[in-house]
Amino acid sequence: PLEVYFDLNSIDVDTYLWNFGEGESSIEENPTHYFNGYGEHQVVLTVNSGEPFYCLEYDTAIIFVEENIIIEANSVFRPNNDGLNDYFEVRTNGIKDLFVSIYDRQGKKINEIISVDDKWDGKTKSGDNAPDGIYFYYIDATGFNTLKYHKEGSVMLLRAYAEVNPNPARSSLKI
Repeated sequence: PLEVYFDLNSIDVDTYLWNFGEGESSIEENPTHYFNGYGEHQVVLTVNSGEPFYCLEYDTAIIFVEENIIIEANSVFRPNNDGLNDYFEVRTNGIKDLFVSIYDRQGKKINEIISVDDKWDGKTKSGDNAPDGIYFYYIDATGFNTLKYHKEGSVMLLRAYAEVNPNPARSSLKI
């Protein structure tokens, strides 16, 4: 959200009515308002001089809220259900539509992410665990500002980790 502080410098004003649109208003002289949506917002101020003439004056201001576009993907993940980095996900801000294609090193499409809330759990489209390795992703997104964005990169999937069992090692060592 964008916080805007309105500072009115006026004399001989008895009452104030700020209309921020979408049913929100204020009767304070210098209100603060949060604009939550992308785009243009029209603010109308109505002042009344009070006695003896009750003159009304109006003024309008346009507030434009721009989205801070963020598209960030993690570079390593480990789907072992420990609650830490279990998924490959694309964190976004200002994005309404997101499509991510994920490929292995041979160029075979492994899986895809089809919405901003979706993430990849390290499985192939058929439900099998994808093996450890480097995977490549291609992101196509559309912002709330209707602009198109493209980003690509790689992510490392790690399943295996070093484990000594039994510890200390006697007859065998499992890595």
